[in-house]
Amino acid sequence: MSDPKWYALHLRSNAENNVHRMLVKKGVEAFLPLLQVRSRRIDRRKMLLVPMVPGYLFVRTALDPADYYPVIQTPGVIRIVSFQGRPQPAEE
Repeated sequence: MSDPKWYALHLRSNAENNVHRMLVKKGVEAFLPLLQVRSRRIDRRKMLLVPMVPGYLFVRTALDPADYYPVIQTPGVIRIVSFQGRPQPAEE
């Protein structure tokens, strides 16, 4: 088993919070960076938490089959970000 590394997941539009919740429930270490922004509605002002990188989420995994399949089969996950067909870990 190799050392776990951080990988970016490409997600369905607006699925960040749901996917994050499901992955944490499965016991996967997941990171969803959020920003606090002011709502643009005219009738009321409100502070919202929105994803810093819309459509993406980070998971820490070793990418062995026992970890890979629960992550990739989570509803809302499209793929693990890869280059030349190989998943690429993100910088720490």
